[in-house]
Amino acid sequence: MLANKLQIIFLIILIPSGMFYLYMQQQDVPMFDFFLPGTPVMHIGDIPLRVEMAITGEELAKGLSGRNELSNVEGFLLIFPEADYHSIWMKEMRFPIDIIWIDDDLMVISIEKNVSPDSYPRIFRPKKPARYAVETNTQYSDIVGIRPGQIVTLPILPKGNLEK
Repeated sequence: MLANKLQIIFLIILIPSGMFYLYMQQQDVPMFDFFLPGTPVMHIGDIPLRVEMAITGEELAKGLSGRNELSNVEGFLLIFPEADYHSIWMKEMRFPIDIIWIDDDLMVISIEKNVSPDSYPRIFRPKKPARYAVETNTQYSDIVGIRPGQIVTLPILPKGNLEK
């Protein structure tokens, strides 16, 4: 008797959940985006990544300096005013990162993997002019299979904050 009640409760939960999931897929709304409204999410290929954005000169200069960590599903998106060979260094960094460089056409152009805090004062630059860079936990690009040539979808960018 108890088993039958549990089966009924399970079906009452499972069937609507499954229908909701299928509906959201048909509407092309990623579940990751749906359950984290207001959180900027970018996609590298089909891989969603929650991001904090750096836009102003001060935010770009500071980057992740002084932080202790990033979660496994978040990155730090640097939005430069124009495509160029922008430099990133590990000054005051406390953990290693991957740097994913993205061009004006929203394509991954190069990846710098496992950049250690010990590498400071070495400077890292993209192989081609980049408009964006994403800093993630080290090995993130290998774990999720990010490679040059993948197309990127950015979150909606705030207007009027991009410095030239």
